[in-house]
Amino acid sequence: MELLAIKLEQAYKRTSEAARTSIFPLNGRNDFSRSDLANSILSHALFSPNFDARGSDFTGARFTDVGFKGGDFVGARLNKAFFEFVEFNAADLSGVEALEFTCVLCAFAGADLRGFVAPQASLFRAELARADLSRASLEDADLRYADLRAARLVGTKLDGANLSEANLREATLDGTSLRGANLRNANLSGVDMRGADLSRADLSGANLKSASVDCATKFPEGFDGSRFALIRTQACR
Repeated sequence: MELLAIKLEQAYKRTSEAARTSIFPLNGRNDFSRSDLANSILSHALFSPNFDARGSDFTGARFTDVGFKGGDFVGARLNKAFFEFVEFNAADLSGVEALEFTCVLCAFAGADLRGFVAPQASLFRAELARADLSRASLEDADLRYADLRAARLVGTKLDGANLSEANLREATLDGTSLRGANLRNANLSGVDMRGADLSRADLSGANLKSASVDCATKFPEGFDGSRFALIRTQACR
């Protein structure tokens, strides 16, 4: 496995000179699909957008300051991986399994995370603006201070997740389950919450101004939404 880690590190290296970043392909390899990259170690690397890691195993991998913008990780496994300052902007991570996954200060802007399975994942300060997390499983995940502006979370499971201080402005939470979630001081302005379940969620200090709700939207017991000018899309009995 150590040899494989070395090969991965040699695929592309990034160097900075006079504030400019260059990409140096050493062996031209961009196809790591269905590879065993478990426990690999990689830092300070930048891969081209056609990086292919479909179905690969990154279990226990440790990556720091790595760029995978536009990469294809469909069906990959990131179980117990620890990533820091890793970029997945516009990447395809649909169907990825990421149990006990940690990704600190990582970027997923515009990424496809549909069906992403990562309960209890640590995604502190993750950049997820415009990402599609529909039907993802993120129960008990740490999403404190996450940027989820305009993200799609249709049917996403976020029960017990910590979204305190997160920015979900204009996100789509249609049918999203947020039961028992921590949404203290979260920005939920302009959010589409039709069919969302926020039973037992902590909404202390949260901003729900102009959020769209319907008869299926469930709020915590005793919640008073009158001060938020909620947009009710249908008349409820």
